Amino acid sequence: ACVARIYGLAFAFGVPVRLIYGNLVNSAATGLALSRYALARLRRRPLVWVKTEHAYPSRAALLPHKRPLGEILVGSGYLTAEELERARATKPSGVLLGHHLVHCGLLSEEELYEALSIQLGIDLGVIDPDQVSREVARALPAHIVREWNVLPVRIESGNMYLVSPNPPNDELQHALRRHTRLEIRVQLVTPTNFRRLAESLL
Repeated sequence: ACVARIYGLAFAFGVPVRLIYGNLVNSAATGLALSRYALARLRRRPLVWVKTEHAYPSRAALLPHKRPLGEILVGSGYLTAEELERARATKPSGVLLGHHLVHCGLLSEEELYEALSIQLGIDLGVIDPDQVSREVARALPAHIVREWNVLPVRIESGNMYLVSPNPPNDELQHALRRHTRLEIRVQLVTPTNFRRLAESLL
């Protein structure tokens, strides 16, 4: 009666139908989830989260909205504005500003990557080789590791956690999709940390 008063009789008459339909959809979803769980247990594979597809802007589309690295370095106290301007004036063509600053001794590698982590919105980590199993580190083909400078360090709950000294991009995601159905999570590490991991685990 309340529904009829607010929404009208036509809407009220549809309530039982919608109730039955909603229960059928919920039952089907529950059955599908249980079957996926049983299949994953049977095959001894991690569950993969089946997500609704959403249209998010790519990382490339967000690049124009990044804060400039120099602005982050000065704002965070890594450099003075004068040091930044001198570095820009002496930077050779084709050399990245961050690499030039490290080469000149104005920044440490760790400081550069802390700033890159802020700029890109990607966590920066320090990974000890003893924390990573060789089996996990070799979960991707060797040519993928070499070509893209990525290294698996953990597989958990349907996710593959990678470390890399390079920011992830859409091309990397596409290349990895041919080798794993796990969700990819990338963490930044310094080149020195990455080399140490690769030398110890590969």
